[in-house]
Amino acid sequence: MKKIFTLILALIATYSVSYAQSGADELDETFKFVTAEGTEVPNGSTWTVNVAEQNDFGTTQIKSGLFLKNTLGEKVGAQVTLDVKKIPNGNLLFCMLGNCSSYDTVGLQTKQGRLNENATDDLQLEWEPTAYEECVTTLHVDVIEAVEKEVEGSKQIVYGDVIGNGPTITVKFVYADPTGIHSTTHDGASVVARYNALGQRLNTPQKGLNIIVLSNGKTIKQYQK
Repeated sequence: MKKIFTLILALIATYSVSYAQSGADELDETFKFVTAEGTEVPNGSTWTVNVAEQNDFGTTQIKSGLFLKNTLGEKVGAQVTLDVKKIPNGNLLFCMLGNCSSYDTVGLQTKQGRLNENATDDLQLEWEPTAYEECVTTLHVDVIEAVEKEVEGSKQIVYGDVIGNGPTITVKFVYADPTGIHSTTHDGASVVARYNALGQRLNTPQKGLNIIVLSNGKTIKQYQK
């Protein structure tokens, strides 16, 4: 009888561990990574960006164009982890709900916040390169406990444990010589026209801002040094 009872306990324990592991592995789709147009970047995919622009300070930047979307009709806590796997030069900017940081070394960086119902937050993830190379990162989001409490006389959001395992994507920034774009393709589309900042048509790349029209109808900007 004792052996049977022990066996039953062992089976229950095994089932409990298996069930917990299954729950931990299940993808929580409360949050999604999306583009400015709302297109989802699915879990496990690689998002590559290669459009270099120059900001108002004269710094070259490549924007990821990625946002974090809360798909629920209620406020939910999120924890976004940025894993910088390769950054050969320059700086990487990463924001969440207006809380921005800059990084120049590999490693894990985590930010927490609570997104309003059906809200979309611009992560402002961008690389500011100083030489032609590639920068590679991953983005992962978890659902976390987020409770509003009164702390020292003021209401604050207190974050707790992870309660949902969300999607993970790879983000690759490519900074290459823009002079080759007139003879190459962009995501399978060819260049059909090129203009300067004044709207004048160009036959070849020129120094400064180049506005490029692709055969798929898209328009991209390239800054030629």
